[in-house]
Amino acid sequence: MMNLVYILLGITILIVIYNRYVPVLCMSYFDINEINKESDKVVLDIRDYNVAYKHPAKEAINIPVAYLNRFYKEIPYQTVHLICSNALEKNVGTRILRKKGFKVVSYSLSSEEK
Repeated sequence: MMNLVYILLGITILIVIYNRYVPVLCMSYFDINEINKESDKVVLDIRDYNVAYKHPAKEAINIPVAYLNRFYKEIPYQTVHLICSNALEKNVGTRILRKKGFKVVSYSLSSEEK
């Protein structure tokens, strides 16, 4: 019985590690300054509100990664370009959006000026 508990605990830990740290494939990287505003992609800023306020991305929808499950219906159903603070946000945000049916095709990592 204890072996079953250890196996279930191990599987749960592996799933959490996979969802957070294993890189998401099939995504292109673009510099934040090279984002084409005329393209058919929705630019989605999933950085924290404080970071997005200090370093705004023009014409981007700001929904922090922690709120994606709740507010994903506010995102137009098109291909998505993510603006993230780090790779962890990119991985988690992409997996959440893909589960909701969005096609996330590219991302940008913002460099926070100090």
